[in-house]
Amino acid sequence: MKFLLTFFGVLLCFSCKQEGGNEVKEKQVLVEKYSFSELEPLLVATKHKPKVVNFWATWCAPCVEELPYFLKLEEKGLADVVLVSLDIPSMLTSHVVPFIEKNKIKSQVILLDDPYSNLWIPKINKNWSGAIPASLIIAKDTSVFVSKPFAGYKPLAELVKKI
Repeated sequence: MKFLLTFFGVLLCFSCKQEGGNEVKEKQVLVEKYSFSELEPLLVATKHKPKVVNFWATWCAPCVEELPYFLKLEEKGLADVVLVSLDIPSMLTSHVVPFIEKNKIKSQVILLDDPYSNLWIPKINKNWSGAIPASLIIAKDTSVFVSKPFAGYKPLAELVKKI
C-alpha cells in the first residue's frame, strides 16, 4: 500500500506542469471534422452580424496570406468567421492544429472531411471550380461568393460592411 501511495504521488508530481507554484493546463486547440451535411447549417447568417466562411488550407500560400484579414475582421466584431480547412484529414494533428496554435487563431476552425466535392462545391456556389482560397459572405438574405484572395483587409471589410 505504501508503494502504491508513493508511486501515485511521484506520478502526480511529474504529470502537472508548474509555473510559480500554480498548475498550468495546456490549452488544446479544438478542430472538428465535419462532413458537408454537418457544415451546411453553419452556412447561414447570424442574427446580429454577417458571417464569413473561408475555405482554405495550410499548404495554400494565398490562403495563409489572407488569413490575418479574416482574424482582424472577427476581432473588430464586424463578422463571425468560420475557417473551413480543406487539408487532407490525416493532416489534422500534424499540420492543421500546429498551424492554428502557431498563428494563435481564435476563430472557429473546421476540417471538411467530405470526399464528395463534386456534390458539395456547387451547393456553396454553382460557379465555383473548387479552387481556394474562396469565401462566402452571408448577411440576412444576401450572400456574396468570392473565389480569389483578398488584396488586403480593407477590401474584405468594405465588402462585409456593404452587405
